[in-house]
Amino acid sequence: MSADPAGAYAATLSRFADRLFRSGGSDPGDAALEIPAERLEVYRELVRRGYTSMLRFAYPMSFRLIAAEITTSDPAPGLPSSVDAVIARFLEDSPAANHSTRHIADAFRTHFDREQGPLLARRPELADLMTLERAALGALYAFDDPGRSPGGDELAALQASAVPDFLALRVCRAPSSTTLRLAHEATRLHHRLAHRDVPEPGAHAAPERVVVSRDPASLEARFTTLDEAPFRAVLAVPPGAETSVEALAAAWLEDLPEADARRDEAWQLTTLAGAVLTGLHAGWFRLP
Repeated sequence: MSADPAGAYAATLSRFADRLFRSGGSDPGDAALEIPAERLEVYRELVRRGYTSMLRFAYPMSFRLIAAEITTSDPAPGLPSSVDAVIARFLEDSPAANHSTRHIADAFRTHFDREQGPLLARRPELADLMTLERAALGALYAFDDPGRSPGGDELAALQASAVPDFLALRVCRAPSSTTLRLAHEATRLHHRLAHRDVPEPGAHAAPERVVVSRDPASLEARFTTLDEAPFRAVLAVPPGAETSVEALAAAWLEDLPEADARRDEAWQLTTLAGAVLTGLHAGWFRLP
């Protein structure tokens, strides 16, 4: 038995990965690890299918846009030949260190940004779409949120409550929520692609502020776009933190641009209340 069984096992796995993934684009051959060719091809196909399934789950609309761009009648120079070729190149270049969907999604994104320049040049909105979908994956896999989500009647009562009572309300920010400042309207692009409507390049070249959260009812990822002022109200509470609405208001007012900070109290209260109530409905805020 080897003096270092863990090291021997790791070395065997490394040789297997080199043969399986053809890391660097080449197979080191039987000298590295002897495996019958027909069995090796079965292993490769199983891994390709597994990675394809995980990546399409993590980036569903991104891959739909990639496929549409590859098969367009006017492809850009340097594009991969197929979606399968994109994934095969990832396996050759950057095989993931474990089988976590989130780890594989992150490893693929790093590889994609480095290797698929022509695709990103043709479709710069693709980068923001992938960022949006990675946040959605995070919302699905996040640890259970603290607190609870109010029902419709309780939300209506909160909306009708007196200002002092509303300011005394305590809320917590769901750990599954993510705030994104994007250079493109990725949520609109995602919606159109979900309905198999592929827009022309540059159709959504406008900035977007979005909160990705886990819907309290369906537990699916939810995208909510916000204007700058209510978006800053969400930013004022870190994920997992708890605060009173009054303390949230103070932090938010300090962060507002000067023009908004000078606006009347009615606008400020309405804007803040809208952000809190929308957050309770969408799942990025919860009640302790």
